[in-house]
Amino acid sequence: MRLSIAATLLVVVSLSGCASKTWKHVSGNNSNLSYASSQCRNYATLNYPTYVCKVALRCTQQESGLIIQSFRKNTAAFEICMNKNGYRAVRK
Repeated sequence: MRLSIAATLLVVVSLSGCASKTWKHVSGNNSNLSYASSQCRNYATLNYPTYVCKVALRCTQQESGLIIQSFRKNTAAFEICMNKNGYRAVRK
Protein backbone atom coordinates (compact mmCIF):
# COMPACT_ATOMS: atom_id res chain seq x y z
CA MET A 1 0.00 0.00 0.00
CA ARG A 2 1.35 3.43 -0.92
CA LEU A 3 0.60 6.56 1.01
CA SER A 4 0.49 9.88 -0.75
CA ILE A 5 2.84 12.61 0.34
CA ALA A 6 -0.21 14.57 1.52
CA ALA A 7 -1.18 11.75 3.89
CA THR A 8 2.39 11.51 5.18
CA LEU A 9 2.62 15.25 5.71
CA LEU A 10 -0.69 15.16 7.52
CA VAL A 11 0.76 12.63 9.97
CA VAL A 12 3.92 14.71 10.50
CA VAL A 13 1.95 17.94 10.97
CA SER A 14 -0.41 16.18 13.37
CA LEU A 15 2.52 14.94 15.44
CA SER A 16 4.13 18.36 15.51
CA GLY A 17 0.80 19.92 16.52
CA CYS A 18 0.73 17.74 19.60
CA ALA A 19 4.12 19.04 20.61
CA SER A 20 3.14 22.70 20.85
CA LYS A 21 5.33 24.25 23.53
CA THR A 22 7.42 27.25 24.41
CA TRP A 23 10.86 27.33 25.96
CA LYS A 24 11.91 29.14 29.13
CA HIS A 25 15.39 29.37 30.61
CA VAL A 26 15.75 28.11 34.17
CA SER A 27 17.21 31.50 35.16
CA GLY A 28 14.15 33.29 33.79
CA ASN A 29 16.33 35.17 31.28
CA ASN A 30 15.20 34.26 27.76
CA SER A 31 17.40 36.81 25.98
CA ASN A 32 19.37 34.06 24.16
CA LEU A 33 16.36 31.89 23.31
CA SER A 34 16.46 32.64 19.59
CA TYR A 35 20.18 31.91 19.37
CA ALA A 36 19.96 28.69 21.40
CA SER A 37 16.93 27.53 19.43
CA SER A 38 18.73 28.14 16.11
CA GLN A 39 21.84 26.32 17.30
CA CYS A 40 19.83 23.35 18.54
CA ARG A 41 17.74 23.21 15.36
CA ASN A 42 20.96 23.19 13.29
CA TYR A 43 22.45 20.47 15.51
CA ALA A 44 19.33 18.31 15.20
CA THR A 45 19.08 18.81 11.44
CA LEU A 46 22.75 18.00 10.81
CA ASN A 47 22.89 14.97 13.10
CA TYR A 48 19.33 13.62 12.75
CA PRO A 49 17.98 14.71 9.35
CA THR A 50 14.36 14.04 8.56
CA TYR A 51 13.69 11.48 5.86
CA VAL A 52 12.27 12.51 2.47
CA CYS A 53 10.50 10.02 0.21
CA LYS A 54 12.37 8.82 -2.88
CA VAL A 55 9.40 9.64 -5.12
CA ALA A 56 8.23 13.15 -4.33
CA LEU A 57 4.50 12.55 -4.56
CA ARG A 58 4.31 8.99 -3.24
CA CYS A 59 5.68 7.46 -0.09
CA THR A 60 5.72 3.75 0.48
CA GLN A 61 4.46 2.41 3.79
CA GLN A 62 8.07 1.75 4.83
CA GLU A 63 9.06 5.30 3.92
CA SER A 64 6.19 6.68 5.97
CA GLY A 65 7.57 4.82 8.97
CA LEU A 66 11.04 6.25 8.26
CA ILE A 67 9.60 9.77 8.11
CA ILE A 68 7.92 9.41 11.49
CA GLN A 69 10.99 7.78 13.06
CA SER A 70 13.38 10.43 11.71
CA PHE A 71 11.02 13.22 12.83
CA ARG A 72 10.94 11.81 16.37
CA LYS A 73 14.75 11.51 16.52
CA ASN A 74 15.18 15.04 15.18
CA THR A 75 12.70 16.42 17.73
CA ALA A 76 14.35 14.52 20.59
CA ALA A 77 17.82 15.80 19.61
CA PHE A 78 16.49 19.37 19.54
CA GLU A 79 14.83 19.02 22.95
CA ILE A 80 17.91 17.45 24.55
CA CYS A 81 20.07 20.25 23.17
CA MET A 82 17.70 22.89 24.54
CA ASN A 83 17.70 21.19 27.96
CA LYS A 84 21.51 21.13 27.97
CA ASN A 85 21.45 24.88 27.31
CA GLY A 86 19.28 25.45 30.36
CA TYR A 87 15.89 25.70 28.67
CA ARG A 88 12.80 23.80 29.72
CA ALA A 89 9.73 23.11 27.62
CA VAL A 90 6.47 24.66 28.79
CA ARG A 91 3.27 23.41 27.19
CA LYS A 92 0.99 26.06 25.79
